[in-house]
Parts: sequence; structure tokens; C-alpha cells
Amino acid sequence: MDAMTVWQELEQRVSRLEEALARQTVVVEEEAVVQKVLSRLKALAAERRHQPRSAEDGLILTPPPPSSVVPLPPEPPPEGTILPMQTSQSQAEAGNIPPDTTASSHRLWSWLQSLADLRLVLAMYFDPHYRMSRLTQLGLLALVGLIVFDYFFFAVWFTVPFVSPILERLLIVIATLIAYKLIKLELIRYRRVRDYMSRWYNRPL
Repeated sequence: MDAMTVWQELEQRVSRLEEALARQTVVVEEEAVVQKVLSRLKALAAERRHQPRSAEDGLILTPPPPSSVVPLPPEPPPEGTILPMQTSQSQAEAGNIPPDTTASSHRLWSWLQSLADLRLVLAMYFDPHYRMSRLTQLGLLALVGLIVFDYFFFAVWFTVPFVSPILERLLIVIATLIAYKLIKLELIRYRRVRDYMSRWYNRPL
């Protein structure tokens, strides 16, 4: 094989390599163009979904402004609530008070909670917008009468050494626990009434 033949074969190989490289570059550029077109179409479709519907004349319709929120009618008041006479101003302001969503943690045997409950009991007794339940009213009166009867029975009529003092104090402890339970249940009802009044009738707590 002479030098001329070798040179011709080398030229043919080089030309085939150049053609292959050119075809590969064209394919890569076509794929890049296709990817760009697809990404652009996806972006336009996403924008189209988020836009409101167009009118027939081609203008984009904007959504109407939200109307003024009409407050819902008040929920039924809790048992024991005495509703005040409501003026037009208080009616307009009743729906603008957000509900009290704070959850109070009750520590039954702490001094601070006991003082807070005592203040709430005093406020409950003197609140003109709250009526205590018949169970609490009659129950407390009955317990006071039981304590008075207990004192006279074991101290005057039935005086037995070592027995009368124990029974007397035992009945006092039982009556005190029952009274405490009645007052706690009444305070739960009173808290509901205060929350209702502050929510719908703009009454401070």
C-alpha cells in the first residue's frame, strides 16, 4: 500500500468524523430547543390556570370585592343568663368581638386559683345578668341548715364522749365538700355566661 492510498483513507475517515460530529451537534441543539419550548408552554399553562376567566371582548375579569361580612345571629344563651336591653350601637358592635379562645388551666388546690375562684364567686353573687340555679340555691341553704342542726344535735341533744365530736366534724367535712362541688359547678355555668355576654353583648369580663 503506497502513501497516496493511506492519505486518501485518512481523509475519508476525517470527513466521516466531521459529518458525525455535525449531525450530533444538530441533534443536541434540536433537543435543547424542544426542551425550551416545552418549559415555556408549561409556564403559560400554569399562568392560564391561575388567571380568572376572560370576557368575550378579551378583557380579564377581576373578581368582585368581598362584601361586608354579616355577623351571624347569636347562639342560644347558656342557662342562667339574663340578657340586657340591646341598643343599635351594641348590636352593630356585637359581631366584631372575636371569641375568647384562651383555655384556662384550673389548678384546684393552688392558692392563686382559690383566690381567683373566690373573686369569681363574689362577682357571680352580685352580677345582675346571672341567675343561680335552683339546685345551688336550695342546696347551699340545706347545707347551712345541716351544719346548724349538726352542732345542736351532737353538742346539746346527743352528747357521747369521743363519738359526738367525731360525728359532728365528719358531717361538717361532708357538707363542706358538697358545698364546694356545688359552687364549682355553678362557676362553670357562670364562666359560660360571661363568655357569652362578652362575645355578643360587648360586656367586659
